[in-house]
Amino acid sequence: MKVFVVPMDVAKSSCFTQKVNLSGIAFTLSFRWNERDRHFFVDFSTNDGEVLSRRLIPNHPMLGRNNGVTSSGDFYLLSEGFNADPGDIAYEEYGTTWKLYWVPSESKGG
Repeated sequence: MKVFVVPMDVAKSSCFTQKVNLSGIAFTLSFRWNERDRHFFVDFSTNDGEVLSRRLIPNHPMLGRNNGVTSSGDFYLLSEGFNADPGDIAYEEYGTTWKLYWVPSESKGG
């Protein structure tokens, strides 16, 4: 199964919504930058009305196993750079050095 990169164009806005179809599921992703916390937060929702809000945490599954949203896969914020610091991600690194990936369950062996 193929892993997908979810585009994040933070140069246009620090608060934006986009729709993506992944593993047959239509997701609406609402991104919000929190200046005080210096992280993006995302609302993951589906056409079924399920919504899960998460802080974008590097190298960690965003939805988790018992999320109620989907068992078809999960989102991960992963680095494109070898020396990228997951503890100090600059605003402009989201969508460039750090990208949001969709990993279908079949790719994770589950």
